[in-house]
Amino acid sequence: MYHNFACRACELSPQSLSSFRRAQFSSSTTDEHSPGEKTDVEYSTLHLDLTAAELRTRVLEAALTYVPQHGWSRKAVEMACLEGGFPPGLHTLALPQGGIDLVSYFYASRNQHLADAMIEWRLSQTASASTPDQDPLPRFQSSKDVDAFLYRALRFRLEKILPVLPMWPQALGLLALPSNVPSSVGLLAQLVDEVWAQAGDRSTDMTWYAKRLGLAYVYNLTEVFMLQDGSPELIDSWRFLESRIADLRSLKQMNLKAVSSMLRDGFFALGNVPHIDLIHWLLDVQYFGLGAEKLVLAAQLSRTT
Repeated sequence: MYHNFACRACELSPQSLSSFRRAQFSSSTTDEHSPGEKTDVEYSTLHLDLTAAELRTRVLEAALTYVPQHGWSRKAVEMACLEGGFPPGLHTLALPQGGIDLVSYFYASRNQHLADAMIEWRLSQTASASTPDQDPLPRFQSSKDVDAFLYRALRFRLEKILPVLPMWPQALGLLALPSNVPSSVGLLAQLVDEVWAQAGDRSTDMTWYAKRLGLAYVYNLTEVFMLQDGSPELIDSWRFLESRIADLRSLKQMNLKAVSSMLRDGFFALGNVPHIDLIHWLLDVQYFGLGAEKLVLAAQLSRTT
C-alpha cells in the first residue's frame, strides 16, 4: 500500500498515543476552562474509538485543507487539530520529521487514489469479457489504447495536486532534500510501476526499467510544467502531457545501454537511489520540451552532476 510505505516514519504507536492521552487527562484535572471551551478530557475521549493509524490519517488528511494557507507545516496540522477536535499538540506525534511527513502522506494517499481508480477502470473495461481462466488484465488492443490509458492515469494523478498547487513548489523542495530523496523516489517508482502494471505491461527485460524511467520522466516534466501554466483549466499542461506520452513510443528504438549502466550504479533499481539524485534530474527545467529521444542523453548528463 502506498499509504503504509510513505507514512511508516510518521506512524503513531498505540503506546505513544496512550501516553499522550494519559498526559492530557492528567493535565485536565488541574486546569480551569472558560465556559463552552472543550476540556482536555473531552479532547482525549473524542476520538478514543480510532486506532493510532486511523487517528494519524484523519489528522493528516484534515491538515491538507490548511496547506494552501499555511504550507506543508506543523501549523497546518495544528489548525486541523483545533478545528477537528483532536487533542492539542497531536502534531508533534503526527509530524515527527516535520513538513515532509505531510508531503509524504499526500503523495502516498493520492497514489492510492489512483491505484483504486485504475482497478475500477480495468474491471469495468474487462468485466464482460473476463472469465476465471482468463488473464484479469488482458492486453490493450493497440498502442493507441495503451497511450490513452497512460494519459488518463497520469492526468488523474496530476489533478490531485490542484487543490494544493500554489504550495506544490514547497513540497517539491522538501522531496528533493538529500535526506528525503530515497523515500520520495520510492513513491515515484511505486506510482509509475502501478500505472504500467495496470496498463498490462509484462516485460521482463531491460525495457521494464526503461518504461518506468520514461514514465517518471513524463510525469515529473508535466508536474513542473503545471506550476507555470497560465492557460485556462491547464489545457496547455494536458497537451504537453499528451505529447510526452506520444514521445514514449520512441523508447523502443532507443539504445538501452545508458539505462543499464544507471541500473548497475543503483540508480533506479527497486526504487533505491544511493548515488544519483533522480529528483534533480527529473525536475530540471532545462529538459522542458525535449522528446523521449533525449531521455538517455539527459540520464547520462545527470550522472555527472
